[in-house]
Amino acid sequence: MRFRGRAWQLSVVGFALACAVIAGLAWLSLDRMNRLQEETRRVRHTLAVRDQTESVLSLVKDAETGQRGYVITGDPGYLAPFAPSGRGPAHPAGPRCAG
Repeated sequence: MRFRGRAWQLSVVGFALACAVIAGLAWLSLDRMNRLQEETRRVRHTLAVRDQTESVLSLVKDAETGQRGYVITGDPGYLAPFAPSGRGPAHPAGPRCAG
């Protein structure tokens, strides 16, 4: 009879240990998912900044090409894309990225 009581105690302890392991794994999984979401947000922000930087670089290259064409030929037609228009200034990079 004593063996039966001991077996019951061991099974309860084993069950409690298994539940603790499962709870620990669930917490670890949740933590990893939260970290993954944060890293995904950071990657998206980095890609947006990179796209805006490439856009500004393209505009600078176009301005340099127009200026070079004007300096070499003296033709003001090269400066036409950079002349102010009646629409008002527009920021070439678009809205700033919020950190």
